[in-house]
Amino acid sequence: MKNYATNLTIISNKTFESNDVVGQNYHDISSALQTTLEFDKLIATFCSKIEGMVHHSAYAYNNAEFWVDIKKGVFARHKCSYALKFEDQQLGEISFMRNYEFENSELELLESLLCCLLYPLKNATLYHQALKKPNADPLEPLLEANNRESEVFGKAFSNGVNAHIEYNRRVADKKNVSTNSKSAADSHCPWAVGFWR
Repeated sequence: MKNYATNLTIISNKTFESNDVVGQNYHDISSALQTTLEFDKLIATFCSKIEGMVHHSAYAYNNAEFWVDIKKGVFARHKCSYALKFEDQQLGEISFMRNYEFENSELELLESLLCCLLYPLKNATLYHQALKKPNADPLEPLLEANNRESEVFGKAFSNGVNAHIEYNRRVADKKNVSTNSKSAADSHCPWAVGFWR
């Protein structure tokens, strides 16, 4: 559990103990985020749902793995940013901006609300990773295994042919040596040399 908690650095233990406003809106936010797997719609939905609880004039989301860079609103002087990570999987970075500083209570609330975003972002990441694989075939692992097996068989066959060629060459060399050094007794039986092993 400790490893899990360290990976989720933006989550506090007060996630489910938050005030009633978060409790009432938690389900609404989570339900709204389950409607899409597109990064831009997911981030826009999340930011619009939390606007009433944590005011911000702009937001930005960046996910380098998928070349996603979303920016919307009026950028201002004060900013809070979160690197989103779930179980060693990078989910991008989100920032919120406004003209005045974020209070600690607002940051705690925002961190609590970001919990709603993690699973939908993870699902979107997995979805887009699957899309990055062109023409992904569910039988591809079997095809790769078959190709490896064929490659091994091909090498074994090639090695066998090479061994047979080498054997025949040695036999032919022995024939040449034996025909050149035949004794007088063997000269009356030339056909025996052809069957020599």
